[in-house]
Formats: sequence, structure tokens, C-alpha cells
Amino acid sequence: MVNAKSLFSMEILVAKAIYGDEEKEAVMEVLDSGWLGNGARTETFQNLLANYIGVKHGIFVNSGSSALLLALKALNLPKDSEVITCAAGFPSTLNPIIHAGLTPVVVDCELDTFNIDIKLAKKALSSKTSAIIFAHAAGNPVDLDGLDYILRRVPSIEDNCDALGAEFDYKKTGSFGTLSACSFYASHHITAAGGGGMVFTDDTDLATKIFSMRDWGKFYDKPGFYQNNNTQLNVDIDGIAYDKNYSYQTIGFNMKELEIGAAFGIEQFKRLPSFIAARNNNFKEFYDRFEDISDFIKPRVYKGAKPSWFFYPLTLKRGNRDNMIKYLELNNIHTRLFFAGNIIRQPALKGSNIKVIGDLPNADKLMRDTLMLGIHPDIRISDINYVYQKIKDLL
Repeated sequence: MVNAKSLFSMEILVAKAIYGDEEKEAVMEVLDSGWLGNGARTETFQNLLANYIGVKHGIFVNSGSSALLLALKALNLPKDSEVITCAAGFPSTLNPIIHAGLTPVVVDCELDTFNIDIKLAKKALSSKTSAIIFAHAAGNPVDLDGLDYILRRVPSIEDNCDALGAEFDYKKTGSFGTLSACSFYASHHITAAGGGGMVFTDDTDLATKIFSMRDWGKFYDKPGFYQNNNTQLNVDIDGIAYDKNYSYQTIGFNMKELEIGAAFGIEQFKRLPSFIAARNNNFKEFYDRFEDISDFIKPRVYKGAKPSWFFYPLTLKRGNRDNMIKYLELNNIHTRLFFAGNIIRQPALKGSNIKVIGDLPNADKLMRDTLMLGIHPDIRISDINYVYQKIKDLL
């Protein structure tokens, strides 16, 4: 008899958080300390990641989605302005534009890189354009040479959630935009105990605003200010002596992450080089096997780009993607769709004030005919061979 545990071990998961005793011990140290709010470990984690990306400031928040929202809110763009973004991707890239009361200007993606079509993005520029938000889809860097024309003209937010550790021209992705964001959700390259995210920027004023907005709108003089346990009457509010810890300069949110997450994330960060190497190797193993199958559109990487792959996307030229998904799932091979697909088709965005540049055939194609396979560090060569053989058998 096959029990539930042994059946689960046979499944090939599309994503998996990998951690060990080091992470568990780091969390226990925080629990034993008696202080669970932000503290020294949060500051260490922020500095580690900011230095790694190559920027001055990292702000630890509760998710990559929050990081993108805070980044856009910090820019304080004119309310009647437009923000360019890609039709194919995750809601967190587009939704902040609507939350901020701005108009999304949506352009198509490229089928083989999964990234924003830069020629269309340039066409979308107008006198109302106030920013661009772009993602490195599935861990494949955008053509940042081609995008430079736009980056020099308007503020930019780089969605690096899929691509931690990727590079373009030997420079880390996440360091090209005015601001950038990454995610530490459980399925991503590293995790902060299952969640978390971070905003990055070289701009100290923007970083200060984001710290404030993250912490309910609390008064911040500079980035990295942490709560003092003693009540200090160090600010004047309408002639009343008050404590900065309970004085608010912006309309903010509560998007803080916990010290436990930072402790966990510090240990995960030590594993990041090996995680990236394993993901990229697994991607190559799949790519090499699918070379002899003409049914799929082959992924393409830009000159100068060094991906940090998140998934392996398979896009059928013809045929039935849905049958393939059902077949793979029946054989214990888990898959994912290409995020939201053509996001403007999603029910949540019906009737929204969205400006579309041209048709969106490639975003529709990814929505209809793309599935993604897991390449996380726990995927073995035997798993890759099994997946390949099952797909080949079906075709």
C-alpha cells in the first residue's frame, strides 16, 4: 500500500522552499530574545541585500507586492499621468498603478523572452507618461540596453521578484530602475520564513519616504530609524511635546515584516549562490532536452543578460496546452500557468481605466498556450528525465 507520505514524495513540485537547521536555529534565537519586532537582524538583512544588488538602501517589507506598491506611492506621480507596463505578468506589477490613481498603459510582451516589448513601450511614451514598471519575467532579464531610452526620460520601477541574482552587463538586476522590488515568498529564490519582500533604491529621500509609509506613516528623519523603547518628547505637534515613534508625517500602511523573517532570510541569503546555480543548471537541462522537440517556442536570452531562472516556460506552437497540463498532473508533475496571462482579460480589471497600445497577441498566446515547469534546487536529473519523457510520449 502506498501511504500519503510516500505518494507526496513521488510528486515533482513546481516550487519548494529549501531550508535547514541554520534557519531554524536563527528563528529560535529571535524567539528566545523576547523581542519579535524589527531590530538588528532586519537591519543586517536589508544591508546584505542592498549591497548584493548594488544600491544604497533596502527596506524590508511583508511582500513583493507591498514593495511594488510602496515604490510607486513614494514617487508621488501626478494623478492624471500614465504608467507604462506589460500586459503579461503578475497583478502586483500592474495593480499598484490603479491603487495610486494613475492610468496603466499596457503593451504586449515578446513570446520568446516573456518580457515587455521595448519597441511598443517606446511607442507608448507620451506627454502624460510619468513612469514605467517592468518585470524580468521568469528570471530572464529585460533588454536593459534597449530600455535605456525610456529609463533616462522617466522614473522607473523594476519588478525583480522573479529574478533575484540575475545580471545584465555584469550588473545585478534590481539596480537599473529608480526603485526596484524583490519577493521572498516561499516559492521564490530565497524566503524570509515563507514571506517578505524588499524595496531597493539609491535615492535616500525615496528610501526615507518608504520607511515612513511602511510603518503607518511614522516620522522618519532618514532611512533605518528604529523604535526606541523609551518615550522621548522629541517632536512638537501643534505646540504639544510628543514622541516621534507616535508622530505621523505621511498617510501610511502597516507593511512591516518581522524579525523572525529577517533571521531566516539571512541564513537563506548564504545559500543564494548555490540556489541560483541549481536553478540555472536545471533550466539548461530542460532546454537541452527540448532542443529536439519542434513543438515548443524556444526561450531566448538577450545579449549581455545572465538570467536567474524562476521557472521553465513551455509555449506550444500548436496543440492543446490544457491536455498537456492534465496529462502531466495525472503523472504527478505539477505545473503553473504564466501568472495572470494577458492580465487585462482578468475579471478584476474589466471596466478599469486602462489604455492599451495595439493588440496583445503575444500576451494572449502565453495565456492560452504556456505552462511552466519547476526548476527549484531540489529538482533532480531523474525528475527532469521523467518530465521530458512524459512530454515526449504525449507529443
